[in-house]
Amino acid sequence: KRGTLHAHYLIWLEGGLNPNDVHERMKNSSDFQRRFFEFFEDIIKHEFPTVAGVDIDPKYRPQTERPPMPPDVKALDNINDVDDILKSWESVFCTEVKRTGEALQRHRCRPVCHDYGHRDDCRFLFPHEIIEASYFDPETNSIVMLCRDGTVNYYNPYILVFCRHNHDVKCILSGKAAKAAIFYISDYITKLDVKTYEVLSMMSLALASIKEHDPLATPMRQAKVLLQKCLAQFLRQPQVHAQQLML
Repeated sequence: KRGTLHAHYLIWLEGGLNPNDVHERMKNSSDFQRRFFEFFEDIIKHEFPTVAGVDIDPKYRPQTERPPMPPDVKALDNINDVDDILKSWESVFCTEVKRTGEALQRHRCRPVCHDYGHRDDCRFLFPHEIIEASYFDPETNSIVMLCRDGTVNYYNPYILVFCRHNHDVKCILSGKAAKAAIFYISDYITKLDVKTYEVLSMMSLALASIKEHDPLATPMRQAKVLLQKCLAQFLRQPQVHAQQLML
């Protein structure tokens, strides 16, 4: 109910293989496995770079600042100057990943994590399992990605630094995962956040609006009138998300 906009993006890689073909090539080519993992480990990160001397204020909000400006190396003629500037920029960028990451991507369990029956665990599945190296399991066709920090949400360094918002990047490698993503996104943008007590309150108002029952009406007729009144009261007070308005 905060009224804030956020997006769900589905990116299709041109020329990408379907999951069955990926699994088959994983089984038959160690070189394909190596290139596959190198590609996705470069895009999706699970830990922050090690940067010495970075003191991060718990109240720091990266969204209130502009991102750092990359250097314009095309304007330089001396190759030595280019190397020095790029090294300096790499240090600035890694520091910014660390600062923004700790503020935006580090998961810290809150009361909301234990809703819907998750009293003893986090419903967002934190901490993630530590995986020291990506691997493929041919028995189950499972592709397991590197994860060295179980409390960091999956992110891309460039999106993090230059867009300055929290995000969760996932690689969909099966039809089951694709179906789950579609259902999640569809449910998210159409969900109703009406609480039980609010529903009961609206039904009470609907009941109170019926001044008197028709003495000649059958019990079935009376039930239909009551149901109609409840539905009308419910539809009269919809809660519309900002996301739905934008659609």
